[in-house]
Amino acid sequence: MNRYRAWILALALVPAAILAVGEYWSTRETDALIAETWNRQVDGILYSLNQQAYDWAANRAGDLESRLRRGEPAAGLPARGSIRAVLDARALRGLGLTEAEAEALGRDLGQGYRRFISRPGGMADLLALGFAVDTGEPTPRVVGFLIDKNRFIAEEMEAALRLVGSQGLGVGIFAVVDGAPVFRSRPFEVATTDIRRPFWLMPDYELAIDTEGDRLQAWARARLWRSLGLIALVGLVLGGGLWLVFKTVRRESELARLKSDFVANVSHELKTPLALIRLYAETLELGRVPTEAKRLEYYKTIGQETERLTHMIRNILDFSRMEAGKTTYRFAPTDLTALLARLADMYAPVFERAGARLTTELPDTEVVVEADADALTEALLNLLDNALKYGKPGNRARLSLLKDPIRIQVRDEGAGIAPEAIPHLFDPFFRAESSLVQETKGAGLGLALVKHIADAHGWPIGVSSSPGAGSTFELVVQSGVTNR
Repeated sequence: MNRYRAWILALALVPAAILAVGEYWSTRETDALIAETWNRQVDGILYSLNQQAYDWAANRAGDLESRLRRGEPAAGLPARGSIRAVLDARALRGLGLTEAEAEALGRDLGQGYRRFISRPGGMADLLALGFAVDTGEPTPRVVGFLIDKNRFIAEEMEAALRLVGSQGLGVGIFAVVDGAPVFRSRPFEVATTDIRRPFWLMPDYELAIDTEGDRLQAWARARLWRSLGLIALVGLVLGGGLWLVFKTVRRESELARLKSDFVANVSHELKTPLALIRLYAETLELGRVPTEAKRLEYYKTIGQETERLTHMIRNILDFSRMEAGKTTYRFAPTDLTALLARLADMYAPVFERAGARLTTELPDTEVVVEADADALTEALLNLLDNALKYGKPGNRARLSLLKDPIRIQVRDEGAGIAPEAIPHLFDPFFRAESSLVQETKGAGLGLALVKHIADAHGWPIGVSSSPGAGSTFELVVQSGVTNR
């Protein structure tokens, strides 16, 4: 059976594991795709901002080139907007532009590409842009602009920066040296984001984007948590289902084993007394009993075995009715003192014949309760029968009715019960795994009937026992008590 349980566990765990791993990898792939899309989007935004600044510079360079082609002197051209002055090659060399760099700018222009070189403009808020222009001469001419950086950002870049900011992103321009903000569409620090790119025209500045509140990233984050929650929920559901399946299979297998043991025990209990009754009856019928005393002994044995068979069959029938929900109880005022006294008088000879002794501890007054006397007698007979069957040689059992609170006790000096078996004592077909129990005849229904009868009366039943120290079964009477 353990092998079957292992297979059931494997069959339940494999689909659960495949589903969880598949969902995890699907989430990972989707998140990677979202991250790639997002990075492309961010790169596109920052590229467009840089391209806008470059296009502005290229347009101004084109205007200057047209003027120079018309023969207008560079130094005499008027400043416009953020351009503070137009610089010639000499002024650019004063700001650090080398001959090699100037030649490289000319070669780039000859190949159809205009490049800009940035140099400090002598003041913190000024920037010199050097570039080559085609004036129609054999060699391209190197000139430049002196730009007011703050005004350039305010007049040429702010509108585009705010447009990006209106889409749920924070965008800004920060100083590379100390991270000081030059412009921000909303408050954030450059140190809190790793999405930064160089500002092409102004190498001492950098562009940065803050993604907090972005819809795409918020959606990705929400989807991630949603997927993780779904995986956890599926895991919990599958785990719960697996636990229920395992518990059900274990319970059914245990019940099948108990029923199998029950059938074997009942078959044995039926065969033994029936064989004995048949043997003694045939012996009496054939007149082979030598003495009257022996004949009386045979009659007595037949009566005892018949009584045992009757008790066992009654238990089976009562259990069958109980399982079918057809058991009915007739509650009426019942004197527990008198009922226990009659029960002790009836069962004491049974103990004596087995070499045991049954004593009582009863009050002097009546204890009247609402109870089904026949059902209660049946329950106590089962408890006394167990006290007799599982007792040691010379066992003394005690039937007690105690007060404050009212409770009925059946105590024996038997072998006791192992602690791990006590929680299962009242389960149908259960029999403890001990040599004494296995050697003693029984079907495992007596205590189940006792529990059913106690529950029908609303009386809790408890057990206290330890191996080698005997057992005590106690019914606590909780309702319908009248002391007289």
